[in-house]
Amino acid sequence: MNIPYKKRRQHTVWKHYLKPWTDRDGQIFCSRNRKDVFKASLENVGNIRDFYKPHKLNSDEINLLRHLFINKSPDYLKKLNEDWIKFFTIIFELKYLLELNQPTEEIKKEFDVIIHNLGEELQSSIENKGKKYLDYLYNESIDFYSNSEDNMNFNLFIMVQLFRTEKIKNGLKNIPLNIPNINFENLFNIIAICSATNSAGSLFLERNSYKLSLLRNKTKFPFITCDSPVVNTKANFETNEPPVDMEIFYPITPISAVIITTDLHYNEFIDIENPTIIQKFNRYIIKSHFQQIYLNSENALSFL
Repeated sequence: MNIPYKKRRQHTVWKHYLKPWTDRDGQIFCSRNRKDVFKASLENVGNIRDFYKPHKLNSDEINLLRHLFINKSPDYLKKLNEDWIKFFTIIFELKYLLELNQPTEEIKKEFDVIIHNLGEELQSSIENKGKKYLDYLYNESIDFYSNSEDNMNFNLFIMVQLFRTEKIKNGLKNIPLNIPNINFENLFNIIAICSATNSAGSLFLERNSYKLSLLRNKTKFPFITCDSPVVNTKANFETNEPPVDMEIFYPITPISAVIITTDLHYNEFIDIENPTIIQKFNRYIIKSHFQQIYLNSENALSFL
C-alpha cells in the first residue's frame, strides 16, 4: 500500500491567485514588512509548515465553538456551522474507534496523514471552486454575481481568503484572554471557516444591497497584494475593534480588482485613471498585510 504523504508546506495564499503578479519565469517580487524586496518562486512565498494541521479539541473548546457559531448564528447558518465543527472533530472520534480495533501500523500512519492534511485539502477544495470566478473576472465578466448560487459560492470563497490568514491565526494565538482549557490557536480552522460562512451568509442575505464592481486600473501604478489579500475597507486597522460595516476589496491582477459594496457611487465597471486612488487601495493592502507584500515590479512600493 502506498501511504499518502503529509503536506507539510501548507499555503496561506493561493499560488494560482498570485500568478498575475509573476514574471515570465514564474517569479514574484516579495517585500517583508515593507523593507527588503526580493524575488522568489511561488513555491517559496505564502506557505507555513503545518499551518492548517487540525488539533483534537476538548469538550470546553467544542462548547465554546458551539456557543459562538451555533447559538449566536442566524438560524439559516446554524446547520452549516454545525457541519463545519463536525468536519474537524469527528475525524478524531473515528481515530479513537479505529484504535479500538488494533489496526496495523501502516493503517495508523495512513489515518494520521488524512488528519494532518484535512485543513489543507479543505482550502484547496474551496479554491478550486473559486477558480472559475477568477476566470470570469480576468475576462471582465461579473454577471455571475447576480446568480444566487454563484453569489453565495463567490462570497464564501472571498471570505475564506479573509479569515484563513496567518494574521488571523496569530491574533488568536495572542488573544488577551485566559480561559481555562481553551487554546484559541487550536480553534483556528473552525473559527476561520465558520466566520467566513457567517460573513458570506450576511452578504448573500443582503445581496440586493451589495453589488460587485470591477475596478480597472488605467494608471502606470499597479495594484499590489499581500498575505491577507482580502480587505474589509471598513475595518478598524488601528484599534482592531470589530467593524460595524463591510466593504470588501480584493485585487485580482496588477491592473484589476473587485469591490463588494453598498456604496451607490460604484458602477459595475470603474476605470481608474487617478494614481492617488490606486494609492488609496494599495494602502489598504499594506494595512492588511501581516508579513509579506507581493508585487509585479521591484519598485511598486516606491510611490506609497
